[in-house]
Amino acid sequence: MSIDRRILDLIKRQDYYEALKKAIEYQKNELKCPCGSRNLLRKTTYTWSCTNCGKEIIYMGFHTTDLSVPPHTLYRLAQRGVLQILYRSGRGVRYWIPNEKDVEMLLKLVEGGRGVTPPSKPLEIPEDIFSPIEGYEDIKKILLMSLKSDKIVHILMVGPPSSAKSLILQELNRIDGSYMVLAGTSTRAGIRDVIMEYEPRLLLIDEIDKIQDPNDLSVLLTLMESQRFIVTMATKRVDMYLPCRVIAAANTTRGLPPELLSRFLVFRFRPYTQEELERVIIKVLTEREGVGKDLAEYIADRVINVLKSSDPRDAVKICRLARNKKDVDTVVKIMKKYSARYI
Repeated sequence: MSIDRRILDLIKRQDYYEALKKAIEYQKNELKCPCGSRNLLRKTTYTWSCTNCGKEIIYMGFHTTDLSVPPHTLYRLAQRGVLQILYRSGRGVRYWIPNEKDVEMLLKLVEGGRGVTPPSKPLEIPEDIFSPIEGYEDIKKILLMSLKSDKIVHILMVGPPSSAKSLILQELNRIDGSYMVLAGTSTRAGIRDVIMEYEPRLLLIDEIDKIQDPNDLSVLLTLMESQRFIVTMATKRVDMYLPCRVIAAANTTRGLPPELLSRFLVFRFRPYTQEELERVIIKVLTEREGVGKDLAEYIADRVINVLKSSDPRDAVKICRLARNKKDVDTVVKIMKKYSARYI
């Protein structure tokens, strides 16, 4: 188990701290030999052998009812790697603690420094980030400054399709700790639940102008203003410090609430020219997809002049299917025939 900031922050919350203490106590009482020894060697999923007397015992882990804790508490601890699922059935899930010493150390760290948030590490930015993106050198510089700054600055990129906004977000999504959502078609869980689930340090939102859920908007406003994630639901309340940068893209600022817009540093983009778009596609295919330059140039030409598309992602889809120019023509022909976008 990796002992990192996210695990410590989770366990510092009283409900998770108490649940883990109960889990440790339960397992120590149940996972032991009748002779009293806890020197056990795991033989199968549920069977352990005592190295002291040789007797075999069966341990099926613990259920939420064994600890009198809500199911979501153990589920989140399992997601963080603190617990593991030992058994799953129609009656529920049973967990166990594979690394008791690590968990005991975590509890001691929390007990010794309760309320102290470990400093987060700087974002690790790939050296070749933004390399496929044509132009916008000044915007790239600002984005890098914001990512490296000790203080959090949120950035909004506004402009028509084919102006590099989404491509920039895709590049940023290569950074460890980032999470990207498409506001217009975000999952039923919503942005609020994505933040709760993944606790991103860099939240990337494409088409933020299409955000509709008031819960998502409320959470974003608080997170961007104070770096606090606050959610109140029927069964629980979450209130935690989350130093998260938000970088978003939108086709227009119309419809965006003024209070949300005011939290961003806003930059307006122009669409790529055909020549710029061609260079972008070739760079993406050669540098990110490993395609030879000759084939990349051919795909770029087919995407721009046959499909009449200005989306580099179409080129990526084609290159992942096609091994040669003949394959490219086949894929493009079928795309043009069956997709309303290219007719």
